[in-house]
Amino acid sequence: MDTRFEGIVRLDASLFQIVTSQTRVEFAKEGSKQQIAREMKSRGFYFDTAWWIHPIGAKISDAVPDNVLVDSEGRFHFIDVYIQNTRPILEIVGDLAA
Repeated sequence: MDTRFEGIVRLDASLFQIVTSQTRVEFAKEGSKQQIAREMKSRGFYFDTAWWIHPIGAKISDAVPDNVLVDSEGRFHFIDVYIQNTRPILEIVGDLAA
């Protein structure tokens, strides 16, 4: 995914929202619900109500065909999704560093 990390916005004392941007994606089509589900599951996410949740402590919403493009090489581009942490950010960073 050609997505650049822009920063973090604090929502409250322990929840943050990640802000990203991506380059223009040429010659891509909307991913189907099945393609998106397969990609998310391959990355360790599971679906719960309206969120794709990863055990590390992240959740993604709005990963639907209008917001997920697949290019001619099969790469996924998430162009308008919401990402939030489900655990305190310092806890997540500590787990990633271990």
